[in-house]
Amino acid sequence: MKLGVIGSGIAGSSAARIGRQLGMDVTVFDHAPGKAASRCALATIRPQWFKEDLQGTIQQSWRWYETWGSAITQHAYVSHWRNSNVKLQKDWWLVDPEASLVTPDISEQVRFVNDNIIVTQDDQYEFDAVLNATGAYGGNLSVPHEDLWGATLISTNAVLDHKPLRIHHIRPYHTLTIAENRGETRLGSSIAKTEADAIRSVEEMLQVAETAKLVLPGASWQVVTGIRSRVKGNEPTLPKLGETTTSIGNLARSGYAIAPAAIENWLKSLL
Repeated sequence: MKLGVIGSGIAGSSAARIGRQLGMDVTVFDHAPGKAASRCALATIRPQWFKEDLQGTIQQSWRWYETWGSAITQHAYVSHWRNSNVKLQKDWWLVDPEASLVTPDISEQVRFVNDNIIVTQDDQYEFDAVLNATGAYGGNLSVPHEDLWGATLISTNAVLDHKPLRIHHIRPYHTLTIAENRGETRLGSSIAKTEADAIRSVEEMLQVAETAKLVLPGASWQVVTGIRSRVKGNEPTLPKLGETTTSIGNLARSGYAIAPAAIENWLKSLL
């Protein structure tokens, strides 16, 4: 089976990896892979925040991360604004946010997709199945969504007090997350209606982290941003089982928890 995938974020990359493992001939299209929101994620998963009917889906995704070597931990060191004592807690999962991502095979912008055909500026490609996984960067291909900016701070010389995953509850329903992996520390991540607000929010998180001594001050930090697509009040758009041309999107912060499992189920429905 020939599979065409548009987008190389966590959804498109999952389709490429799983499709190839199932023996499919996969071609990935992405004209700007560096913009993928997956690259500005911390890629943490908190299973208890998901509905009961999604628990199996999350476990299914985690098994793929284990297969790809990007599953890091299912525990975190947690503290609270009312109590600074640090406790090791289960069910805070951490994925390497970039280890699962693939390099596009064709770096051209897709102009049109329908009935298993992908059209670029200069060429037309025909497949047995097509997945549109463009997120917010697909232009006319994007699933209708709300643009929400995300920002994450990355440092190569920050010193984290407890590794690899540190959670600090700032106030009710707000947590500060810091993760260390492959010599890189990620702090954040924020989400807001504008890029400036997202950056401002994550910089405030850094001040909290330094004040609470979660990280030592004086480190160098780089901010990375991206657009996370979301439909307010609605469920994510998942691939439709049995349909050979379909889409995935509106995952917001749930992409790493949901995408691999949803795509595996779709691909197997085509075999």
